[in-house]
Amino acid sequence: MVIAVLQDLRASLGPARHQGIRPTCVAFAVSDAHAVARGPYELLSPECLYYRAITRTAGGHPGDGVALPTLLEALEFDGQCLEVGWPYLQQMPTDLASWIPPATAIPVYRQSSTPLPTAIDSVIATVGSGVPMVMTILLGERFYTPANGLIEPGPDDADTDYHAVLAVGHGRDGPRRFVLIRNSWGDDWGLDGHAWVDTAYLEPRLYELAFVGNIP
Repeated sequence: MVIAVLQDLRASLGPARHQGIRPTCVAFAVSDAHAVARGPYELLSPECLYYRAITRTAGGHPGDGVALPTLLEALEFDGQCLEVGWPYLQQMPTDLASWIPPATAIPVYRQSSTPLPTAIDSVIATVGSGVPMVMTILLGERFYTPANGLIEPGPDDADTDYHAVLAVGHGRDGPRRFVLIRNSWGDDWGLDGHAWVDTAYLEPRLYELAFVGNIP
């Protein structure tokens, strides 16, 4: 299989990062989308953004995860600092009382966002215009071990959990369409933290889509 690459935004991003054991995938995906929207690319703090979203969640706890709409609301109204202002914590905070923003978590940068219809055409059109797309998707077992950087439909693909990634490209192999995604499971996953996903696999698993900033 040879995928004809029609758009690839990886050069506008740094290396793929690793969220570790914490449920912070949405914060990583949105932080990278925000960094591209601000340009030129600087590492933004997922820790700061995740904290702001958790504090906007009724009964929120650092280990609970957060919904995409809540996190986008936190980005627009609370903002996030640079990574150097509040580095990511690999160890999960035990509670909100012990999870205190450092004095260095300034300045903060705010950005609006827009949800889009959950359709593959929305993903490809947005990424094709040069804007990465935040996606929350329902994972299947095949997602965990991309074969040669590819994720395709097939057997042994039971549903597992919801997860957020960033669409950063698209391409074709004949009539088949593929979306290039950026994950937050480190550079050992897929192709240095990225994978080409067959749209036949991806489309029925789309849950939420949003872009950060403005589409050109």
